[in-house]
Amino acid sequence: MGHENTGVQNFPTVGHFDGKIRNNMDGTGLVYDKEVEMIRLAHDLDLLTTPYCFTEDEASAMVKAGADLIVAHGGTTGGTIGATDANDVGSGNRYHDAHRDASRRIRKDILVICHGGPFDEPETVEKALKMMPGINGFYGATSMERLPVERAITEQVRKFTGIRVEPLKKEARQVIDLVPREHPFTLKNTEVQPVDWESCGTILSERDMRRVLSKGWAG
Repeated sequence: MGHENTGVQNFPTVGHFDGKIRNNMDGTGLVYDKEVEMIRLAHDLDLLTTPYCFTEDEASAMVKAGADLIVAHGGTTGGTIGATDANDVGSGNRYHDAHRDASRRIRKDILVICHGGPFDEPETVEKALKMMPGINGFYGATSMERLPVERAITEQVRKFTGIRVEPLKKEARQVIDLVPREHPFTLKNTEVQPVDWESCGTILSERDMRRVLSKGWAG
């Protein structure tokens, strides 16, 4: 069909919000149903559709709209700046199993995969998938992009802040020792320069000095 893109997903999504802010969004027309409609239109255009779903009803609606696979979104993953209240693996498994069951009541061959929440590390996801035989796979985002970057940056900064400068080498100390410890003016004017008075052609008294200075030096 000449499309530059081969698939779509409903992200950003209002599914991330609940409570008062979600009610306000719904009241202004920013509703999840419009995301469902977008997936239906994309399906009609033969695009790959991988919608995020946050409830069983949303999963059912997306299957009916023709979604190719359901991404059961378990919430924001933890990390340095992530969620502090992510579900544990057990709760996450039950949540995703519920999405699986709701989706397959509509279409038995629909693919359902897990995402977000407690599924942050490869070991965790491997353990969880073994406990969820009906889940077809894992959808990575934070776990594959933000978390590795957080660790890499943290480690790099730790290495830089751990640098300890070695003591100054002997040569550098010798150069520093050559710098006068006192102001140059003080050094210059504390030295008395020797004068060979016998070589002076004229010695002026204070009165003669005033007279010469008033007229200018004639030689």
